[in-house]
Amino acid sequence: SGTVRPGDTVVVLPAGRTTRVKRIVTFDGDLDVARSPMSVTLALEDEVDISRGDMIAVGEAQVGQRFRADVVWMDERPLNPARVYLLKHSTRTVTAEVDHGLLLNQIALLTVSTARPIVFDRYGDNRGTGSFVLIDPVTNFTAGAGMIADAVRDRASASAARPSAAEKIARLARG
Repeated sequence: SGTVRPGDTVVVLPAGRTTRVKRIVTFDGDLDVARSPMSVTLALEDEVDISRGDMIAVGEAQVGQRFRADVVWMDERPLNPARVYLLKHSTRTVTAEVDHGLLLNQIALLTVSTARPIVFDRYGDNRGTGSFVLIDPVTNFTAGAGMIADAVRDRASASAARPSAAEKIARLARG
């Protein structure tokens, strides 16, 4: 979303690497400005590792692993806080857990915890980066949809010392 121009300082997220836009390249030649939803290539001044699911932001952006969201549950199988789900947000898919369950067609404000950081906005500020779907990893069924209300800022607590199920699975996969 938004606009970008050559010379703009940008941040690659979630890594947090800062660089500047050198050129905006298109099939028809370079541009002085690019706006959403144009398809362009950004040539950056520095060599930066950017992968699918990473975002390039001009200005501040919210990066985190916990947020509150209004979730609608669309699966006959209840949302189970003891299970790990896949959370698809923009082009990034991560494992996630929720703080309480829901039944078919219920809507509630839940706390969602992801195994890896994601770059997000409040749904009211940006629908594209403020929404997500929850996928059952066994059936690959899109079981729920959510709209991010706000980030959760945790103080250092006992829960930070205990890894979540999503974190355990991510560690096992990396191992």
